[in-house]
Amino acid sequence: MEQYQHEAALNEIKQAGDGDALFIPVDVSDAEQVKKAIATTVETYGTLDIALNNAGIAATGVSFVEDTSESFEKVIQVNLNGIANGMRYQIAQFLKQGRRGYCKYGISTRSYCPTK
Repeated sequence: MEQYQHEAALNEIKQAGDGDALFIPVDVSDAEQVKKAIATTVETYGTLDIALNNAGIAATGVSFVEDTSESFEKVIQVNLNGIANGMRYQIAQFLKQGRRGYCKYGISTRSYCPTK
């Protein structure tokens, strides 16, 4: 998300009334960044109550056969390990709080047919 987009979204939430929001750019494939983002959220709001894991990337735009191992590894790091990183630290925080929270996950990328 570009800087202007998240600032506009934050302003819209805050101007709507009682809402508050925090934007933390995170590379979800980096477990330490995910852990730090959750810690920042808890420092700011006191608890973590809900988490949405919805990062996803597509390959480089070439066919699977033509794609590189490095490109495919990055897709796996974000789309699979990124969700695992988020849920691991989110669930740990819920358990630390002594009550349930809510984790939702999904992967959003464009549809792709490898035969085209």
